[in-house]
Amino acid sequence: MLRPAFVTTVLCAALSSAGPALTQEGGFRSYAKVEIRGAKYIPEADIRETCGDLEGVPLDSVDLAAIEDCLMYTGVFEEVRLTPQGDQLLVEVREVPVRPGRVDAGLSWANDYGLNATLNYEQLNLIPGTWLAILNTWSEDYKAYQFSLYAQEPVAGGLKFAIDIGGTRESYGDLDFFARRDQAEVWTLWQARDDLSFEAGLGYRDQRLYDVLPGASPLLQSEEGAVKAPFLRFAFDYATPKAAEGEAEPATTASLRVESWLWNLGTGQRLSELRVNTGLSHAFAEDYRLSAALRGGLVRGIDGARPTALDRGFAGGETLRGFAPRGAGPLHLGSRLGGERWMSATLELQRRLPTRLAKDLTAGVFFDAGAAWRLSDTLNGAIDDKARLRTSIGLSLSFDVSNVPVSLYIATPIKRFSGDRRQVFGLSAAARF
Repeated sequence: MLRPAFVTTVLCAALSSAGPALTQEGGFRSYAKVEIRGAKYIPEADIRETCGDLEGVPLDSVDLAAIEDCLMYTGVFEEVRLTPQGDQLLVEVREVPVRPGRVDAGLSWANDYGLNATLNYEQLNLIPGTWLAILNTWSEDYKAYQFSLYAQEPVAGGLKFAIDIGGTRESYGDLDFFARRDQAEVWTLWQARDDLSFEAGLGYRDQRLYDVLPGASPLLQSEEGAVKAPFLRFAFDYATPKAAEGEAEPATTASLRVESWLWNLGTGQRLSELRVNTGLSHAFAEDYRLSAALRGGLVRGIDGARPTALDRGFAGGETLRGFAPRGAGPLHLGSRLGGERWMSATLELQRRLPTRLAKDLTAGVFFDAGAAWRLSDTLNGAIDDKARLRTSIGLSLSFDVSNVPVSLYIATPIKRFSGDRRQVFGLSAAARF
């Protein structure tokens, strides 16, 4: 919220409260809509609330000048100009260069990762015209860091540029190896339309599979080692545009993200990878929503190269409820291997429940399906890598407790295979401080 000087605030409040008693005579005009332009860092809602409600209030030139002074006295604008345009009042502002930022910490629980602690730092204009984010996550089995620097405004051709540096450390108890990834990428984004964007990036990755446990599958033992090499990335995103301010959200929304990589360029271990993530949601009969999601990917070697367990995908967990994380797919001598092809699909019917017990209480019934399959090396047929679809059904419940989003589910497999690990109950919750 902006903090204007006391005298000016009183003046603006008086204009707002006295306005309905005035008439259109004597140079007064009412405006059906107030449009704000030029605000990049200060929320439009704060600007509107600073000098009271201006829509439908009769104003003359003296009032408009007083409102300009009201906004200027906040100290956060270099220039303010109010311009009548028919039944619309245009409020144009130019902000004083500021560097708003925040630091927050959080705790979360998710079945796929367990208990996580997070520490995040965000800063606008640390370097003029940029947004900086530093994200850190710690858990017993999973640690991640990311440094991101994004340009706020597009340059020639409407392109925005960004730098990402990040990595993960993974030591899951159900896997017979440890994993380490570090990578840096310079990439650009072109916003073709409000609902469609394209990305392209060039980066360098250091990926290591190490400390394979004794007695693990010989396939994992043969894959132990590190690969350090450049990569290329391409992606496009589609998402149903958000509703304009004051308009209802569309009943049907859709999203699609397609992302591809060329890994390990300049080496004999070149790989290509493709991932697709799409969703569709439709609200009907007031409190009901039907949603569907499909996620999948594939990785393959180029010129005889073979993907490792760090490149392959796994099935189970939040994307295949009823099965433990990484609990379904190719298995050898007790080692979870993942697959070079993987997919999961969800169909869920939800209903918002009217209750005072919790905020946004929503119950649902769902059907999940998924699989991970295919290996370039099956150790001469010793490993079964056939495509075997797993399915499950269950009930879900989500709600907020003191602004902490909580979701849980109970699920049971319909179709499963020998060696699969079940997980009947799932819970996720996250809180920020």
